[in-house]
Amino acid sequence: MNGGRLAIVSGATGGIGRQTARELALRGFDLVLAARRKEDLERLAEECSADGVRSLAVPGDLTLHSACEKAIARAREVFPGHSPALVNLMGAAKFGPFAGMPWQEIEEQIAANLLGPMQLCHAVLPWMLESGGGRIVNVLSVAADRPMAGAAAYGAAKAGLRHFGRILSEEVRRKGVKVTNLLPGATTTPLWDSVGSMPEREDMLTARAVAEAIAWVLDLPADRTIDELSIMPPKGVL
Repeated sequence: MNGGRLAIVSGATGGIGRQTARELALRGFDLVLAARRKEDLERLAEECSADGVRSLAVPGDLTLHSACEKAIARAREVFPGHSPALVNLMGAAKFGPFAGMPWQEIEEQIAANLLGPMQLCHAVLPWMLESGGGRIVNVLSVAADRPMAGAAAYGAAKAGLRHFGRILSEEVRRKGVKVTNLLPGATTTPLWDSVGSMPEREDMLTARAVAEAIAWVLDLPADRTIDELSIMPPKGVL
């Protein structure tokens, strides 16, 4: 018999991740929060633990397969009997001409935006299949669909994760696991702090708007799924 609702949120200390954790806690989800920054993660877990909601902080570098397996094993230990949901929000972005970008930065973006989320899916799927199902939300970007100069590594990784999500859905949907690719437009988060030229902040989506979309997907009745969802600022691509 499955326990209460449980969401595993990677990249939980980022702008959208933090808002998603708060939104899901308000909706009564128990939480497993994963990210690198231990102190920030523990503060967020404490903030989200109220009114019967339990929140577990699991710090670690999720670009490492061993860290992903450890995070899921810890979640399963603390929340036995649950049918989990996974929200893949981990990521990294560096923008600039591909030819001038250090190869290490390219590898880091592929690891954070593609390999890490794939590793988490690989680690959590046995749990989902044994418990009779679950939901996976891969949070991507419009860069997964549109060629954007200066975002070659970022866009390629997000596009790869998008196609991975589609294929994974075909493999597991008849086994009760529902996979959604969410493509937000420009969102005002700390990611933009290091970018020289950017859209006007007031024209962007808020992190809360994206978090509410994620929560809406996780709140859907079991008799339906959303394969892909785009959420955009009113002015469109900025």
